[in-house]
Amino acid sequence: AFGTVIFSLSVSIFCAYAFSRLKFKLRKAISYATLFTYIVPTSFLAIPFFILMMNYGLLDNLLSVIIATGTFSTPYCIWVLSEYMSSIPIEIEEAAMTDGAGRFRIFISIVLPLLTPALIAMGTYAFIYGWNEYLYVFILISKTQRWTIPLSIGAMLTSDDVPWGIMMAMSTIYSIPPVIFYYLFKRYMIAGLVRGAVKR
Repeated sequence: AFGTVIFSLSVSIFCAYAFSRLKFKLRKAISYATLFTYIVPTSFLAIPFFILMMNYGLLDNLLSVIIATGTFSTPYCIWVLSEYMSSIPIEIEEAAMTDGAGRFRIFISIVLPLLTPALIAMGTYAFIYGWNEYLYVFILISKTQRWTIPLSIGAMLTSDDVPWGIMMAMSTIYSIPPVIFYYLFKRYMIAGLVRGAVKR
């Protein structure tokens, strides 16, 4: 889940900045294409993704799951962050350029701090997305020692004598981190999602 957060935010921050601040050909088309990925169900890409990870030798490696979950959570993060970034007045960056600051310095010192609510919101979204992933863990990870909790809970249902008590205990423990994560950053999530969902 934390790997998904790092992957998603690392990619989406720079993509969102490019879409909202840089002018280049097909910018709008590429921006809209990121959301087009949600038209295709993730299950349709399971076999191609399995073959791709097999060719790279990443089967039975949690990195393959991070890449999978990050691939599907990143487009939404790009969309929200780019809309949020568009709401930040560009005059702030122009003033910094006038003072001699470069684009990278402006990005690190000005843009990123202003993006904090949206980054926390998208980080929480990516965390929960990765935390709840079942299909790609089932496809890419065969060693039971590397299974995530959702897969371990699901495997219990295949036994002849289902250990309902253990399943309930695991389910309760499993639900605690997302709840803590959500309530710690609840106000940032609301601010980031609402502001980033309105196109200006």
